Amino acid sequence: MPLWFVRLVRSFLTDRKTTLIIDSVETAAHQLNASVPQGSLLLPILFLFYNAPLLETLNQTDIPLALVGFADDINLLTYRHSTTTNCQNLQQGHTKCLEWARTHGMRFALAKYTLTHFTRRRGFDLQAPIVLPEATVQPEPSVKILGLILDTRLRWKEQERAIQQKMQTQKLALQRTTAST
Repeated sequence: MPLWFVRLVRSFLTDRKTTLIIDSVETAAHQLNASVPQGSLLLPILFLFYNAPLLETLNQTDIPLALVGFADDINLLTYRHSTTTNCQNLQQGHTKCLEWARTHGMRFALAKYTLTHFTRRRGFDLQAPIVLPEATVQPEPSVKILGLILDTRLRWKEQERAIQQKMQTQKLALQRTTAST
């Protein structure tokens, strides 16, 4: 990492303070010891640097995983001939993620875990869960990945429905702005 970049990031993340306004009264300034300012343009870039070792770790295993992600949203994908094998691969990938998290002081939000089996073939157990040490993740009929909704059969019905809903909302907003008074 170039020294100028390290210095830039250090200056951006150190000596930060915040105040709170509660019932129109502002509190004294409090020192912030962690975190990147919400909405910062550096946030996605810093997350990529921070998560790079995790992605490298998962890419260097013999577990057949594909990784998709941006900033703090990481998706593990696996493609095999049975949902049982896929679930085992995801369990192994999760174990690698937990090992990385322990060494980096990280925690994963289990409430955000989503499992969806994709296939158009019959004979697959689309209800096979992933059993993790912390929880069992049941499959869902669709998943949202980086804003795109994918359904189990990859028929795009959920994505189409979401777009139609958004278009209806936009249409109503336009009608209100052009209505006569």
